[in-house]
Amino acid sequence: MKTNLQEYKQEWQAAGHPGEGGDINVRFPVYIAPSEAEAIEEPRESIEAFFQRQRELFEYSRGRQGADVSAGRQARYERLVNSTYEDLLETRVVFGSPEQVIDRLHEFKDMLGVSGITAELNPGGFLPKEAVQRSLRLMTEEVMPAFK
Repeated sequence: MKTNLQEYKQEWQAAGHPGEGGDINVRFPVYIAPSEAEAIEEPRESIEAFFQRQRELFEYSRGRQGADVSAGRQARYERLVNSTYEDLLETRVVFGSPEQVIDRLHEFKDMLGVSGITAELNPGGFLPKEAVQRSLRLMTEEVMPAFK
């Protein structure tokens, strides 16, 4: 993602637009719980279902006429297909206690040079309503103030 964003910013400037690339927001699955253990285990089924669907969509699109079959796309597909839950936790989601999520979001924001991050609170759709509401409450009360 970092490479893609750098290329985007270069093309933005090459096209004569002002600034370094405009406002860039990225979307991450985010789940916040009081403890790290809860934040890792509670959304497991939901996020695994979400990424399984992503794998299926990627597989479906690979065979479609006009689909990009570049080496880069193939490498992304291989990474996605071979990802374990632990890999997803490390590279594709932001799950943790409020303090861990603050640190992780700062890390992504600094590393990627983005303007903002959009939190996807229930990818996969299997989290109970109460869990999503608790995560959202922790986001608004404890995480968001760290970014003002």
